[in-house]
Formats: sequence, structure tokens, C-alpha cells
Amino acid sequence: MFDEAFDFLDSVENTTYEVFRRGVNENSFILEDGISEEQLFEKGIDGVGRKLPGYSPLTISIKRSKGQPIDRTTLRDTGDFHRSITIKASGDFIVVESDDPKAGDLIRRYGIDILKPTTENIKDFYNDYIEEELRKEFNDKITG
Repeated sequence: MFDEAFDFLDSVENTTYEVFRRGVNENSFILEDGISEEQLFEKGIDGVGRKLPGYSPLTISIKRSKGQPIDRTTLRDTGDFHRSITIKASGDFIVVESDDPKAGDLIRRYGIDILKPTTENIKDFYNDYIEEELRKEFNDKITG
């Protein structure tokens, strides 16, 4: 009896990780866009919701001449850094990376959390791309 219960719990855990991995890997662009567009560009915040430090007067002058936002730090000039953000699921965690040559300097200056999705973005992603799949999988396990 206990063996069956432990086997069932193991299968629930494995199913949860599999649904999570599949959901993230098939829809990573949603989380990537959440970081680059919603967090960095639109709000000027990192993954824990901290407002990024303002631009220097020189950078403000350059951004103003390009017609780019100056009221918040967006970390976007050419868009290369934003386009380079990638997310992959592995096990029960996600890996967020950027292969842009400027990424190291940006992380040193603004912190690693610039590559972190906010809790709000993760919750929205879970609700939109993971939750229903988990329900289906668990329903199949229970009824099948």
C-alpha cells in the first residue's frame, strides 16, 4: 500500500517537473519578452522590482537625440541585449542567459536581477501556460 502511494507521489513530482519544463521551453519567448519589454523597457525595473539607477547626463543627451526614453533606465540602445535574453527550463528551475557582449558589464553595473523575471511575470506565466496543463495531467493520472 505504501509503495503504491510513494510511486504515485513520485509520478506526480515527475509530471510536475515535466509539465513545467515543457511549458517554459515551448513558451520561453513569453518570459523573455516579459523581462525585456515589460520590466526593463516599459518600467525600468529588475526582476525583484527595483528601479534601475538613472542614466548619466551624457547618456541622457544621447538617448534624447535618438528619441529614446530618458525617464527610466531601459538598458536598450540597439536592442541587442534585449534580443539576446534566453530562458530554458532544466529540472525544477529556469536558466536565464544573455550572450550579448555587453551583458557582463550590464550585470556588473545593474546586478544579476536584470535577467530575472518578476514574481508577477512568473505568476502570469504559470496561470497562462502551466496551470491548465498540470490539471489535465493530474486528472489523467487520477482517472486513468
